[in-house]
Amino acid sequence: MASITGRVTDRLEPLVSVRLMAGREVECLVDTGFVGGALVLPQSIVDEIGLPVIGHEDDLWMVGNEKTTAALAAAQIEWLGEVKSVIVIVKDDLLIGSQLLENTQLVIDYEARTLTINRKQGSIV
Repeated sequence: MASITGRVTDRLEPLVSVRLMAGREVECLVDTGFVGGALVLPQSIVDEIGLPVIGHEDDLWMVGNEKTTAALAAAQIEWLGEVKSVIVIVKDDLLIGSQLLENTQLVIDYEARTLTINRKQGSIV
């Protein structure tokens, strides 16, 4: 079974590294409340690795019921041992959302400060 391990910070933030196929690894906050996408990256990283902007989202809802807009970029990432194509929302955050957690088991052990994401047996990521 493929798995990814991460860590929990002293501020109790669950973090996991995401390997972008463009040659960069980024540590992202696991945000189970982020249900509208897979990945959020800041403009500086999108520019640095040359991700193509493929459009804009005009009705993006943020925490606190704040409506905003954002550019969308295309990326390939290594996720649970496979290459996966994802749409990146370009905002000043580093987040993974529920789209990447679908068909997985997420275990956060706050006492041990560890995080594990396992692909469910028989599921495709």
